[in-house]
Amino acid sequence: MINWKYIVTKLSEEYHSPGYGFWTEEHLRRSWKITFDFPPSRFHDPNDMHGNFATLFDFLATIANLDNVTDQEKIEKMVILLENIADKIDITTINKVLVKGGYEVPLPEPDDSLASTSVNSMHQQVIANCAKFFKQGHFFTCVNEACKAYNKAVQQKSGSDKDGNELMFAVLGNKGKLRFNAGSTETEKNEFEGFQFMSAGIMKMFRNPTSHETALSGKINKQECLEILGIISYMFRQLDKSTLIS
Repeated sequence: MINWKYIVTKLSEEYHSPGYGFWTEEHLRRSWKITFDFPPSRFHDPNDMHGNFATLFDFLATIANLDNVTDQEKIEKMVILLENIADKIDITTINKVLVKGGYEVPLPEPDDSLASTSVNSMHQQVIANCAKFFKQGHFFTCVNEACKAYNKAVQQKSGSDKDGNELMFAVLGNKGKLRFNAGSTETEKNEFEGFQFMSAGIMKMFRNPTSHETALSGKINKQECLEILGIISYMFRQLDKSTLIS
C-alpha cells in the first residue's frame, strides 16, 4: 500500500528548501491556478508545519487525495507542480522517495540531450550555447543564452552593430540587408516580413525579460524552455538560408 503521507511530507521537505530555488507562496499559488482546475485543500497541522513547507504539503496532499485518479496520474501531477515552482527537479531523488513510500513504478530518468527532445534536433547554435545549462536545470539562463546567440548571429551575418529589436527591424524585412527569398511575390514579401517580426518578437518576449530579471524572480520551467528553444532553433535555420545583399 502506498504511504501518501510519507511521499507528500518528504517531497515537501525536499522542495521547499533553497537548493531548488527561492520560490514564494504567491508563485506556488499562481502555478497551481494555471495548472489545475480544482482548489487545494488544507491538510497540514499548524503546530508542526509553517510557511512554504505547509503550503506545498497542502497542495501535494490535495493531489494525493484526488478521487477517480490513478496513482500514476497523481505522481505525474505532483511532478508537474514541482517543475513549475522549482529551478530544477531531481528525478532520482523523487524516485527514492516514491519507492520508500511504497510506489514501485519509478519515473523514467530524463534524457536531457537537447538533440533528442524532438524529431528534428535543435540547431547546432542552440545546442552549443544552451546544452550545459539545460542539463543543469537552469532553464531561465538557457533561454537567455539562446536569445543572445541568435542576436549575435544576426549581427555577424548582417555586419550591423545594432542590437535587439532595433537590429531586427534594421537588417531584416523587405528593406533589410538579409534575404532568404527573392521578395518578388506578395507571399515572399509576407514571409520575410513575418521573419522580421518573429525575430523582433524573440528579443521583446524572451531576451529582454531574461536580461532584466534575475534567475530567481523569472521562472521558466523545462517544458516552456524546450518550446522557446524550438522557436529560436527554427529562426536560426531560416537565418542560415539568408544571404547578404548590397
